[in-house]
Amino acid sequence: MAGGSAPTTIVRVPLLASAVPAAAVVSSPPPPPSLSPVVPACHAVSPHRRPCLPPLSSWPRLAVSPRLAAPLFPLSPRSPCRRRSCSLPTAIALADSPAFCPVYTPCTSNTGKSLNLISALMTTTTTTDNPAQCRGTAPGDGCNGEYLNKSNTGLCQKCHALDQASTEEEQSRIEAIPQCYDCGGFGKNIKDNKCAKCQRKATEENVQYRASQAKHAALVARPGAWTARTQQPNRTLPPPATNAVSRRLPRQITIYVEAISLRHGKPIAFLGNNSRAFPEHTMFGDAKEDIIQAFNVSWDRRSMVSLTTSDVIFRWHDNLMFHRNTDCGTVGEFYDAHFQLHNSETYLKMPVRCKNTPQPCVALTLTVDEETFEKNHGVEAPLTGNKPAKQLKRRLSDSADTADAPTAKRPAISRPLTSAFLPSAIAAPVRSFSHVNLDIVHLADDADNTVFPFPQPTNKLIGRLYDNKMSQGKDKVVFELEADGTIYVAKRCRSIPLNAAQLLGNHMHLRRTVMWLYTLSVALEVFRDQAEDLSIENDIHREFEVQPTFLAVENLEKQLPSVASGISTEFLETAREECTADTAGVFPSEYKPEIVWLIQRCNGKTQDKWNLMKPGAFSRSKIDATIMAFAHFVWHSTHDGPDSVFSHLQSASGRLGGGKYGTLIFDSLTQNDAVIDSPRRHGDEGIEGVTKVFAAHECNRICVMFGLPAVNGSLLEDEGGDTTE
Repeated sequence: MAGGSAPTTIVRVPLLASAVPAAAVVSSPPPPPSLSPVVPACHAVSPHRRPCLPPLSSWPRLAVSPRLAAPLFPLSPRSPCRRRSCSLPTAIALADSPAFCPVYTPCTSNTGKSLNLISALMTTTTTTDNPAQCRGTAPGDGCNGEYLNKSNTGLCQKCHALDQASTEEEQSRIEAIPQCYDCGGFGKNIKDNKCAKCQRKATEENVQYRASQAKHAALVARPGAWTARTQQPNRTLPPPATNAVSRRLPRQITIYVEAISLRHGKPIAFLGNNSRAFPEHTMFGDAKEDIIQAFNVSWDRRSMVSLTTSDVIFRWHDNLMFHRNTDCGTVGEFYDAHFQLHNSETYLKMPVRCKNTPQPCVALTLTVDEETFEKNHGVEAPLTGNKPAKQLKRRLSDSADTADAPTAKRPAISRPLTSAFLPSAIAAPVRSFSHVNLDIVHLADDADNTVFPFPQPTNKLIGRLYDNKMSQGKDKVVFELEADGTIYVAKRCRSIPLNAAQLLGNHMHLRRTVMWLYTLSVALEVFRDQAEDLSIENDIHREFEVQPTFLAVENLEKQLPSVASGISTEFLETAREECTADTAGVFPSEYKPEIVWLIQRCNGKTQDKWNLMKPGAFSRSKIDATIMAFAHFVWHSTHDGPDSVFSHLQSASGRLGGGKYGTLIFDSLTQNDAVIDSPRRHGDEGIEGVTKVFAAHECNRICVMFGLPAVNGSLLEDEGGDTTE
């Protein structure tokens, strides 16, 4: 160098080569001892902090350029440390050392200002997207600690508090407060460098701890479990949704049946036995019909006519009769009614021949009276069946028994048994249905009396209406309706309407059906009252009633028409437009096109039919005589002149109004002599039908007891005749 000054040697520092001018790094004597920094205790390495600056004595011996001999920033005797400053002397060039930490822990020294310049020279990134890292927006801000439970980006809580402190005393006080190494928070009550929240979180996430807590809670609650269950208050729960109602598996009751044939009151043949399991809600009449059909498989091979319920008699084993009217309900009620009797063992004791039948079991005997069968059908009974043979002992084998291995009475089979079971490849069918909301229509008679009051206070039926029909008659189609846990039948007219006039005709037909059934129910009450007045109530069959029947309309405010109705929304809109545009008075003023259903409780599938137009169709049973006398009573009592008489009745077994079981009349057909506005119902022959009804009537002893006038030919020619039998 010029001027005779000592020569200088330039030393290259790789780490700061891009940040510090090359001319600034020169060889020089070591810095004065008074300026050697002292690393404070806060530079200790923590679990979440990288190593900080090493002591100055371990740095490489580098000199400061003569031009940098003066400080780059003014020094103060004690510069406050805010975790982004460190008190070092002037700017110093550092070597590329792996122990160097560009972002350092806070310290306070008495040498002056901080190392902001060095931090700015060593790093270019001042922010981070990692919320667990403590960094600020300015170069060198934060302690660069890693806090796993820290959720907010930026400085940790302690660095933020130091940054907000204004005095040196406040900074010193904050520095002395312990800090949590998991979340970055600080507080006086932190122990083992972990706050209570982080300790609890670490404990709750431990599987063993949670398992022990659950086990402890179960042991504590176990002694009071019985008291809590027995003394809990009663709560009124809302009814579950229709789709969420759980279906409990019904109880299965096995019916074991032995069939025999009689002639002249003596058994002549054994027709076989059968065992079938039925759900408890199956009607007993349907179970009997199913059993008869099973025996018809072999019966039809030798006879042209199948067995029917009128040809057979069901009784308990040992020829015991059923308890009164118990066979009119369900299979479960039939079993429970006999199980509750004081002599239930007489009925329910199983014979030896069916001891392996699954319980609960009912052992019955089916008796076929061949004389009755030949009289009902006009054909001879088939020669089928045989007398049961005696049980013979099994034959011994030819070889003699030995002491070691006795010979079996029957030799073992030579080949293993193989199963012929083949799994079905057809998926189980799923019944399609429509959700319906039905509003009950209230009808009234001429005296403003309610026709068949609906038993529920809501006057609504909400449930599912199945798309496939259950059965079909001459003028109605029957569908299954499941609502409020009860099975109903919904009936509509067989013909689907094509215009508003036909829709009105179907509505009026269903309405007349309900009104005529109501008329029969009122007449039946009068019939019974008069029988009591005459003291002949024991001479008539009392276990039969008219089934309550209702009209219901589909509520289409929030749903579409049901599939079973066969009517679309567009058809209803067109029908309403026809009614609105009606000027000829074809439609009543209050009429509104709607989807109408006839609703009844579901009964058994076994039905009894009475045809009063067929001479000699009735037998001489008590119920047949009562039905004939009741028809005669209705003709005579409800009309001055018999303009309308009922000619056909249909009934099924079911529950009566008083809770007992008997016969329910659910449909009727009338013969109308009067002129009616709508087309006649199928089977209504008008004046000819009325004449046939009276011509086929045969008065019996009940008609005589009631004092009813004799029916000779037609009452149309001799109304109200005073001739009595």
